[in-house]
Amino acid sequence: MFEALCTESLKSLDSCFAHLFLVISWNLMARSKSTETIHLDHISFEEDAVGVTYFKSKTDQSGSKRRDPKHIYANPSSPAICSFLALGIYFACNPTMATGALFPGARQRDRFGKALKALAHAVLGSTANGTVGTHSIRKGAATFVCSGSTSGPSVISVCIRCGWSLGNVVERYMHYEKVGDPATVTNAVRYMFPGHSKNVALLGVLKLGLASLVFHADYLRSTLPASHTVLHTAIFRYDELQENLRSLLRSSSATLALTGLPPYVELYRQLKTQHETLKALPAEVVAGVRGIWDEKELSAGTVTQAYIDRHFSTIQERPGGGGNSADVVPAQPPPRRREHMLFAWGGRLHKLLEHFCFPSVDVTTA
Repeated sequence: MFEALCTESLKSLDSCFAHLFLVISWNLMARSKSTETIHLDHISFEEDAVGVTYFKSKTDQSGSKRRDPKHIYANPSSPAICSFLALGIYFACNPTMATGALFPGARQRDRFGKALKALAHAVLGSTANGTVGTHSIRKGAATFVCSGSTSGPSVISVCIRCGWSLGNVVERYMHYEKVGDPATVTNAVRYMFPGHSKNVALLGVLKLGLASLVFHADYLRSTLPASHTVLHTAIFRYDELQENLRSLLRSSSATLALTGLPPYVELYRQLKTQHETLKALPAEVVAGVRGIWDEKELSAGTVTQAYIDRHFSTIQERPGGGGNSADVVPAQPPPRRREHMLFAWGGRLHKLLEHFCFPSVDVTTA
């Protein structure tokens, strides 16, 4: 349901307002009121994540509790719900923003509520009446994290993420941690986000958003209506710029530290490697058995096609074996055969004369 709403919100011609509000509220498990209060200064670059810090919440009206950025990550396999892509589109569609609220204007929470109602009606039809509201996002995200997987995070991490009170004792000893929550580029950032690029603290976030836009460019072209604002920005107008950026997406550099990876991700990677190895094993076994079979037949005096091919390839690989060597060795004439005279008599050919007589002595005497 969440992914369907996000896909539908991407097509809205509201400069990506509803889409970003929906995606951020889900990822942060935040109340719509808290999402409404996010400022650009609250957003930080956290290596491979984007951090959002709340300075005030329902359970911390005075802002006296410990404040840590809540991390949100990219989702390259599902662009409709990717938070980096949502930020990139929103910043590209609102290039004049430099400081202040992420969603400027009054009553943005109510504006999103109306947009969400329209999205739910577009996805569910008449059955959506009264079933989906702004608080559904928060409840749905918490339920999905706790029950959507057999290896989800701890309940403490979920409660801290949602901003729910844990009691004085628990809150004193249980704190947020990352593990639980887990020259071309510069010019492109300036072209795509002219207003935001002046905010130095936001440059890291802008680069992540730009990378997501380039990575999902084909998806956006096929999904968004032609009149969407983001399709008229620099990277979609200049193919050369997009290709230059695309070549920089993948890098072997280890500078970017990976965070927020559950332990089972490495297990899945190892299982995939083993699966590929086992998949290739039958062909290797058959080839090995065939090789042994060919060798056995050769030792028995049978020359097989595989033996000829293998040894012919070996000869070709030798220096000068392929016939391309500059030093041509002249061919040696074949050895001259010894000739014998034959005599014709009696209607046949004979090696001796007709009247030849063998000596009467033995070989020793002769």
